[in-house]
Amino acid sequence: RVDNRPATDMESLLDEYGNLEPLIGSCSLMPYVFSDGKLLSALDAGKLTQSMVNGYLPLPAVTWDLGALQLEVEAQTSGNTEDSITYVRYRLSNKTQTAQKGRLYLAIRPVQINPPWQYGGLSNIQSLEFVPGGDWPATVKVNGYEQFLSLMPPDGFGARAFDSGDIVRDLLKDRLPPARKLDNAGDLLSGALAYKFNLKPGESKSVVIAAPLHGKKEGISNFIKKGFGNTTDPDDAFTSKRNDLRNGWLERINKVQIDLPDPAVANTMKSQLAYILINQDGLAIQPGSRNYDRAWMRDGCLTSAAMLRMGIVEPVRNYLDWYAERVLPDGLVPPILNNDGTINGGFGSNLEYDSQGEFVYAIMEFYRFTGDKEFLQKHFDKIHLALQYLVKIREQTLAPDYMKDDPCPERYTGILPPSFSHEGYSPPMHSYWDDFFALKGWKDGKEAAEILGRNDVAAWADEQYKALRQSVKSSIEKTIAFKRINYIPGCAEKGDPDATSTTIAFFPCEEQDILPAKELKNTYDQYYNVVLKRTRPNWNDRFTPYEIRNLSAFVALGQKDRAEVLLNFLLGCRRPAAWNHWGEVVLSDVRMGSYIGDMPHTWVGSGYVNAIRGMLAREADGKLVLLRGAPEFWVRDGNGIRIESLPTYFGLVDMKARATGHKLTVNLGGNAKPPQGFEIRWPIPGAPGRVSVDGYKWTDFDDKACRLPAMAKEVIAEWAKE
Repeated sequence: RVDNRPATDMESLLDEYGNLEPLIGSCSLMPYVFSDGKLLSALDAGKLTQSMVNGYLPLPAVTWDLGALQLEVEAQTSGNTEDSITYVRYRLSNKTQTAQKGRLYLAIRPVQINPPWQYGGLSNIQSLEFVPGGDWPATVKVNGYEQFLSLMPPDGFGARAFDSGDIVRDLLKDRLPPARKLDNAGDLLSGALAYKFNLKPGESKSVVIAAPLHGKKEGISNFIKKGFGNTTDPDDAFTSKRNDLRNGWLERINKVQIDLPDPAVANTMKSQLAYILINQDGLAIQPGSRNYDRAWMRDGCLTSAAMLRMGIVEPVRNYLDWYAERVLPDGLVPPILNNDGTINGGFGSNLEYDSQGEFVYAIMEFYRFTGDKEFLQKHFDKIHLALQYLVKIREQTLAPDYMKDDPCPERYTGILPPSFSHEGYSPPMHSYWDDFFALKGWKDGKEAAEILGRNDVAAWADEQYKALRQSVKSSIEKTIAFKRINYIPGCAEKGDPDATSTTIAFFPCEEQDILPAKELKNTYDQYYNVVLKRTRPNWNDRFTPYEIRNLSAFVALGQKDRAEVLLNFLLGCRRPAAWNHWGEVVLSDVRMGSYIGDMPHTWVGSGYVNAIRGMLAREADGKLVLLRGAPEFWVRDGNGIRIESLPTYFGLVDMKARATGHKLTVNLGGNAKPPQGFEIRWPIPGAPGRVSVDGYKWTDFDDKACRLPAMAKEVIAEWAKE
C-alpha cells in the first residue's frame, strides 16, 4: 500500500517486490536490473526485505540484495486529495570495491498487482507513447493518460505488442524495441524506460518517477521547488518530502505513546491507525482500498472505537455525523453505505440487523471519550429511532406461531430475526452476533437517555434490554440442549461453534454473564486447540484474522498465557511482517492463489488495536483496570511498559510499569479520575507479600489485583523471594 494521504479516494499499491500499481485497475511499473550479462528481478535477490519509516509509518520500501548491487524502492504520495501524486524512488547502490555498470529498466506491463482471484488480473494497454522531456519531465502515456513522468531523463524507451512477446523478452537481451509510440496493436502492449548506470565503489544512482492519481501533474513543480522559483534535484526533493510526510504522520498517529519491550506489538498497533486513515475515502471509514471500498456500520463502529482509544477524534465525529444523516425514517440503520453517501442496495442490504446496536454504541462511545453532550443531543433522535426499529423486528419472533414448523421453535422466541450480519451464514440465520449488539445498543441507549434527562426513554430502554436479554439467554440454553452441544453456538439454527463471533459478548457488548459457564469454557478450550494446530509445521488451511478479537476473551477469562500464544501466532501472520498488516484471510501457504480480501484490512487492524489496548487498560464499572492482560515479560524486559496520554472514559492516563527482581513499580499520571479508582492486575503470578501506595502500606490487594483511589501516583509491590 502506498497512498500516504488520509481520506483520499485514489490509492496506489506497492507490492512486496517493489512493483507499483498507481491506480485501481491500472497497469504496473516493474523494476529490473541488467548487470554482468544478466537481467535481475526481485526473485533473483539473495535477500528481499520490506520496511517502513520508523518501523510503523506508512512510508514503505523494498530492498533487493543483488550481491554487488542493491536496489531500494521507496514509494510515497503527496499533494492534496484532488491532485495527489505517487512518487517512487529507485536507488541503485554499488556495494563492492569495483565499478559496476549496466541498466536499470522500469517496465510498464499490462497487469495489476492483484491477481484474478483478487478481482484484479490483466489491465489492458491499447496505446503507449513516450513524450521526451524538455522543460517538463519525460512522460509515458498509457491509453492516452499521462501515467508515468520520469523526473530524471531516461536513456531510452521502447514499446512492443504482445503478439511478439512481452517487453521482458527485450530486456533479457539488454535492449529496447524501436517503437516510441504504439497503438492499434492489441490490448496487451508493454514497454520500458531505461537508465544507464556506471557506479564507482560505494556510489549510488537514483531515479524518481511520478504517477499522477487525478490526471493533474502540476503538483510536480511544487514537489521539486526550492524557493524563489528554483528547483532542486528530484532525489533531494524526494528525501525532503519523505521527511515532511514522516513528520505529518508522527503528528497524526502519535497522540498516544505506547512503548513495550516487543516493538512489533506497539509498532503494529500504530501502523493500523495510519492504514485506517489511508483506507478512509472522504468521510467514509472503510476496511479496504480495492475490494472493500464502501462503509459498513459493523466495521465503522469498532474502527471508530479503536481511533478514539488512540486519541484520533475528528475523523470519527465526521463519519458518525455522515452516517447518522442516512438513518431511515423507520429507524433502519443502513448496514452499508457507498462512499458517495448513497445506501448500498446489494445482496442482503436490508437483512443485517447488527447495525442498529452498533450505531447506538458508536455514538455513545464518542460521547464517553469526548464528553461532547451537544453531539449526543444532536443524534439522540436517531438513537431513539434505531432502538424503535429493534422493537419492530423483534416482534416477528414473538408471534405465537413463529418457526412453528421447525423442531424446538422456542429457541427462536424473542431474539432478533434471521440476518446476514454474521457474514458466514447464507441463507440468513438467527445469529447471536446481532443479539449481542442489540443488547449493547439498549444499554447505551439507556445511558444516553439518562445523560440527556429523557427518563421515559431510559426506562423504556431498560425494560426492552431486560426482555431481550432473557430471550437471548433462554435461546442459547435451548439451542445447546436441542443440539446436544457443549459450547456456545453462533446461531440458533446450526448450533455451530464460533468463538470469534461469541467474543463480542466480552468486547464491546459486555454480556458474557448470560453465557453458561461450562459451555463458555469449552468454547475457548476448543478454539485454543485450533490455534495450537495452526502453529504446527503441517498445518494446511486458512482462517480470518478477525480472530484477533479473541485476545479479549482469553484475557477476560483469566487465560493470559493463551492470549500471549494467540498474539504471537497472529503477529507471525502479518504479510509481509515488516509492513505490519493482515489481509482478511490468512493462508497456511503464503503463495496459494486464493482470495485474501484487501491488505491492509483495517477492520482486522482495528480489532488488533482494541485488543492490545484492552490488555493494557480497560474501563469497567467506573474503574480503570490496568495491566489486565499484560504478560510478565512486558514489565520485566527492556524498560517495561510506558504509556503517555492514553484516552479513557475518565480522562488521559500515563503509566510506567517495570519489574526488577521481585519488585514491581507502577507510576501513574495524567488527568484521569475514574470514580471507582484504579485496579492494577498483577502481571506477576501470585499475591505480593507487601504493597505500598505513595509510600504508605497498602492492604487492598489480593493475588489478582490491587485496588487504588483515583489520586494514587505510585504503587510498589514486592513478592517473596523463592
